[in-house]
Amino acid sequence: MKSSRTKYSKFNKDFRVLIDNITNDSFSSILKSTAGEIVNMASINSIKSFFDHGYENIFIETEGLYEFLRDTKIITHGDISAQLYASIENRKYTQLETINTINGISELRGYNFMIYAPINVINTALAVTLYATNKQIECPYTDDVIFSKANYLQNKQNWDHLLKNSLCWTDRTGSYYITLTEKIFTKRIKEGWSKEELNSFHVIVNMLFYMNAFPDYVHEGVPKRAVLDTEIFQKKRITLTPNVDFFVKMWQYVKQYAVK
Repeated sequence: MKSSRTKYSKFNKDFRVLIDNITNDSFSSILKSTAGEIVNMASINSIKSFFDHGYENIFIETEGLYEFLRDTKIITHGDISAQLYASIENRKYTQLETINTINGISELRGYNFMIYAPINVINTALAVTLYATNKQIECPYTDDVIFSKANYLQNKQNWDHLLKNSLCWTDRTGSYYITLTEKIFTKRIKEGWSKEELNSFHVIVNMLFYMNAFPDYVHEGVPKRAVLDTEIFQKKRITLTPNVDFFVKMWQYVKQYAVK
């Protein structure tokens, strides 16, 4: 007997429209505009990166795997940027460059991807851009990169250091940003976000670590018997499948060492 088909997240059409409409000239005009509204420069930077380099479509195959990624606690050990840099080092579609920073010369790796999962856990695909340096960048600013365009142009060099060491994602309602420093990383985990935003954040970071830890469970193509939007880009599609043996061992460990 065949299993029922599963509908996956809707294609992020609004974000794709922004990618399709941007050119180098229009991007420059956005930055030079004197309009006073508040702009999330990290999301604009993400759109530009998607336009320049393309992106990978990643499907989390099951609700169970999504829930594991969502509920697993993120524990950082020092340099979170270096940890994420290492986690995407073996991905096919990353961009690598050498940049000058406050700390000197660093390697910067960029990775663009859309995350899909069963539609009841991720309604609209998350458009994600990660910029991770091989060592943490010190920066005089500690707030989120949400500021006026005039402020950006006035302090462009300092803000660029944040944009080049960051995680930004866009869902169906807005864009969210975090700098990859231990202090801010920990602070933003603990406060300031809604449950939905925290869920997305946990899934993104834990998914990258999961892909790096279990490469045999990363497969080319889409989930079996998946129902997909026709607009989803046909190339660069991969599926993450659950490592059942690992999950069983984790559950046994939890039961054995849980405080009674």
